[in-house]
Amino acid sequence: MTSHMQNALKLLGLDNGDNPATLWKHYKVRLVVLQNALVNAKTEEEQQIAQTRLARLVAAYQFVRKSNTTPPPVDRQAVTLFRVETEAAAPLDPSTVLGAGSVLQGRYEIQAEIGDGGMGCVFAARDRLKDEDIAIKVLRSELLSSAAARDRFLTEAKLSCRLSHPNIVRVFDVGIANGRYFFTMERLNGTSLRNRMHAQQASGKNFSIDEAMVIAEQLLEALDHAHNHIVHRDLKPENIWLDETGAVKLMDFGIARAIMQDKVTRTGISMGTAYYMAPEQHLDAKGVDWRADQYAFGVIMYEMLTGRVPMGAVQPIEKIRRDIPKPLARAIMKAMAPRRETRFVTMRELKSVFALRREADVPGAFFTAIGRALVLGTSAGTVFAYFDCLSLARIHEWMYPSGVAVGIGTALLVEFGETLFRSRFRWHSIVAIVTGILWIAAVLMVAQKLSPLSNGLVIMLCGSIWASGMDYVTRRFRIGEGNHRWGVAMVTATLGTLLGMTLLFETDMTTARNYWFSALSGVLPALIIASASLRRRMWRKRDSLALSLRRYAPVSERETT
Repeated sequence: MTSHMQNALKLLGLDNGDNPATLWKHYKVRLVVLQNALVNAKTEEEQQIAQTRLARLVAAYQFVRKSNTTPPPVDRQAVTLFRVETEAAAPLDPSTVLGAGSVLQGRYEIQAEIGDGGMGCVFAARDRLKDEDIAIKVLRSELLSSAAARDRFLTEAKLSCRLSHPNIVRVFDVGIANGRYFFTMERLNGTSLRNRMHAQQASGKNFSIDEAMVIAEQLLEALDHAHNHIVHRDLKPENIWLDETGAVKLMDFGIARAIMQDKVTRTGISMGTAYYMAPEQHLDAKGVDWRADQYAFGVIMYEMLTGRVPMGAVQPIEKIRRDIPKPLARAIMKAMAPRRETRFVTMRELKSVFALRREADVPGAFFTAIGRALVLGTSAGTVFAYFDCLSLARIHEWMYPSGVAVGIGTALLVEFGETLFRSRFRWHSIVAIVTGILWIAAVLMVAQKLSPLSNGLVIMLCGSIWASGMDYVTRRFRIGEGNHRWGVAMVTATLGTLLGMTLLFETDMTTARNYWFSALSGVLPALIIASASLRRRMWRKRDSLALSLRRYAPVSERETT
């Protein structure tokens, strides 16, 4: 027996670790004692001592458990969490082997296994009816005889179906086929946060503050929505998915508990992963609330920014990384407080800390937006003037100056219009609408009085407003969940240009034009100006995350559980 094994067994109060049941019993007793000591610690020194002892105990248990390769004896008559006596269930066929080529309910064609978890296996599949790629999670065959396992599996599926949010993995359908319980969900490209953290550590560099905040903000949005229904209870990097588009997806609600329902969770069952479990979660798994997820969130942020799990004598995060803003450092440490009473009272309070960080950059963002509007507006106006000249087969002295002026003004309207619409103050939206109407009216009036040749400005104006406006509308109301934004911009820029050409044709019938060039003078500048709106959503919040994923993670990775 190695010295490491001897030390681990000594911490657990055992002579050997051959009996998993005895190992778990001793570990659980000592775990409760140390968690009590941590919760009741009155000084920082006592907290550090308790945390150190707790970390050593967890490490010892994990070491002994992994070293013990002898499978435990199975008592077929025992009543356990995964074997309870209930009414007769539907006929089950655990001998059914699922693999490539298997078809469930005549609809879902399984392609390959892509993940294997404690409760079920995840397969890549094809939905023949919808003709799209999906993922299917199937309850493990060895758990089919357990009513409690089936209950827990179906509870996860039902709860996930109720959680409709862009930052939570979507579950489409729940079913039973050939005695196998399964549910279908969206298939994701990208990697888990755990793999991303490993890649970052291998690079020898820390996570950038911006990338960590992108992940944190989206994760908080997902948790805020989920807490209206459930407490996740098992928040950890493995259950956070980073999609290749830069979206963060929360997944695996397998041990989550409905706030108003408690038929799966049982007293004395400690649910969650040890390092990320709040102290109260070890003591009373039944009585935890959303603050347990807040604790796990704090641990994840600490580990992501420092590269180490906060165990033992936990150093304040700002002493490890001095570039972390103090408000963020204090928020992370407060979220990890051993006593849940000293954590944030509401999720909104925690989210506000991250929102304040963005607001602290308002002056810089303001001047950046102006600079971007000048560049995009000048480019769009120049492109418009060039193609408008081609459409008229002549150059007018006001063509380029008026085109650039209208381009810059429209780009400024797009840059600041969405910010006003997203404001919590209603009068900001009114200001944005009134400003937009006045600007459109001013352009039309000036163009008409300036010269009949300048009427082509209406084409650029209509195309730009339509493209940028519809991009905002599709995101605001989650039409198509905000996907295919460049396609939406292209279609709406074309429609807006056609509207502008219709208005132009009615007011400028005496002017000979090549309307093919007129169309280009509307569509191309519209896409240039709309890129400000597209960038706001596609790149500003997620650019660092998407770039990092392309750098560190192969796109071929798929979802795991």
